[in-house]
Amino acid sequence: MGGALIGGGAAILGPLLLKRKERHQAVADNKQEQADDAMKALIDARMKTRLWLDYLVSTVAQAAAGVPIDRDAFEARAEKLGKDAVRACYRLEYFDEEIVSVRSYHLYYQVIGAMRNSAVVIKMSLATGAIAEGHVPNEVMDVLTQAEQTRTWFRLASAHLTTIRASHP
Repeated sequence: MGGALIGGGAAILGPLLLKRKERHQAVADNKQEQADDAMKALIDARMKTRLWLDYLVSTVAQAAAGVPIDRDAFEARAEKLGKDAVRACYRLEYFDEEIVSVRSYHLYYQVIGAMRNSAVVIKMSLATGAIAEGHVPNEVMDVLTQAEQTRTWFRLASAHLTTIRASHP
């Protein structure tokens, strides 16, 4: 009788423990998948803001070297790169638990704001001829520096995600 009771208990308890272990593994797998998706979104936002910033810097360098800049083409390209970057940054909202400070501080808003400000200042400087051969106004240099500095948030968030991913093998 005792053996049957133990055998019956094991027959019930065994599958329950296995099911519990499977649920825990599914949760861990889901967290890992979320961290992977967050990292992909972060890399995409980082890449697109880098493309935007590189274009702005390149335009300033060309204008300072005396290369004529088609302002309409500049605006169109800067706007397209900006929209792509903004869309990629807004996608980070889906990963507010995985990416530290996304919900709390919305630090990528600062990145977007600095980038937009850079584009506006460069556009105005090109329109007024302030960027001349061999001369770049301090204001232009300052906004480009600010844009680059705000982008350091991506590196910090990447490091945080790498830590999360390493803790959930």
